[in-house]
Amino acid sequence: MTTSVQHLTNGAYGFGAAKVRRVKPVALACIHITGNSKTAAMASAREAAQLERNYANRAASRGPSAHYYVARDGWTIEAVDPARFAAWSNGDVSSPHLSNPGVARAVAFRAKGYNVNEAYWLEFENVGFGTAHPITSAQKQAMAEKIAAYSKASGLPVNRETVHGHWEINGVNRQNCPCPPSQHESFLADVIARAYAILHPAPLKYRLHIAHNAIVRIYTIAPAGCIRSGWTKETWTGAASTAACSKPVSRQTCDTTSSATTTKVLTGKYKGQTIGVKGGVTVEERYA
Repeated sequence: MTTSVQHLTNGAYGFGAAKVRRVKPVALACIHITGNSKTAAMASAREAAQLERNYANRAASRGPSAHYYVARDGWTIEAVDPARFAAWSNGDVSSPHLSNPGVARAVAFRAKGYNVNEAYWLEFENVGFGTAHPITSAQKQAMAEKIAAYSKASGLPVNRETVHGHWEINGVNRQNCPCPPSQHESFLADVIARAYAILHPAPLKYRLHIAHNAIVRIYTIAPAGCIRSGWTKETWTGAASTAACSKPVSRQTCDTTSSATTTKVLTGKYKGQTIGVKGGVTVEERYA
């Protein structure tokens, strides 16, 4: 997802205003929805996000402000530098969900003389409005990318103790931020899963496909990795078939007169053999 850096110039961030972080955050993110029916319904997703950012940059603003304003297509504006400043989106603390240990740690900042906003690396404002314009998949993915990046940078894990919804800070007036109560946990689980997948991608695996009547070229590979002379071929007369295989590699013949893309078959009829990837013999990349 693309990010446009447009830092606020009105000082509506940091504690005191425009001051660098005083303390290291204990949570990765607090997620919000703008709740503005006009911008949520705009035809231009990016213009809508721009208007939300510009409103935060109005002169003499007392907030709110966010690190990121996320358009409905996933395009994002960085309005406050998370590495240097806290933002001002979390507002009042009212009946916080202290059963979440991560929220309890964030709220405990107040007893130490800090603002609860300072407990978070990231505060997101997603352009949207209620159930008419809920936060989109693209917005979730944009947030997940930022959350994953700050997890790597900060060492904080991505889980329910570090990724919060606004309703967990204000359980009285913000029950629908960033989504209705019935969706609270599923919404955050989705964002967390996306961030986790970025940090821990499934291993890439390869799947061999042999079409009916495909010509299967069977090679013998020399210790040096080249294709020995005397390779054979046969026609696959059965139904289309699949098998696990290795990553395809390009090999030269040992006499260097030609080359071929090959894969080692791991299961099925050709298990243990190296065959050519050509014509009706193809390899698909997939994640486990």
